[in-house]
Amino acid sequence: MKRALVACLIAAAACGGDLDLGDRRDPVVLTAEIDVRRLDVPPLPDSFSGTWRLTLEGDRYLLHQEGFGTISESMSAEGEELTISAMPAPAGAFNCYGAEGRILDRVEARYEIEATDDGVSFRPVEEPCPLRRELLGRSWRRNA
Repeated sequence: MKRALVACLIAAAACGGDLDLGDRRDPVVLTAEIDVRRLDVPPLPDSFSGTWRLTLEGDRYLLHQEGFGTISESMSAEGEELTISAMPAPAGAFNCYGAEGRILDRVEARYEIEATDDGVSFRPVEEPCPLRRELLGRSWRRNA
């Protein structure tokens, strides 16, 4: 049941159970309150703090905050793991740096996914992009 629920979360499909995700054509929209002063990244403008919205839609996710803007990257899920595939900005959203300090051409990240009573949690397993790790790697609430 847990694997099916996680797969349905990522596919934005309806699965029933404790987490009512609505019609399978509807994207899954989650929110989190993020204070950027508490992130383990170089300082960001205070305007980036506040409510962030994470939309899971088909094979992409969108991450949005009024002061920050919107990011969209490719994703896929297998079992309880989410894989994000991204290219460097501007095609991708995050500039991820390798050991040599150069922006990586293609970045793949993996997160463990856990359904919670009111949403979903993402735990970074492999994530070369510090800002994305700090933003996504948390609990997100399902919108009512």
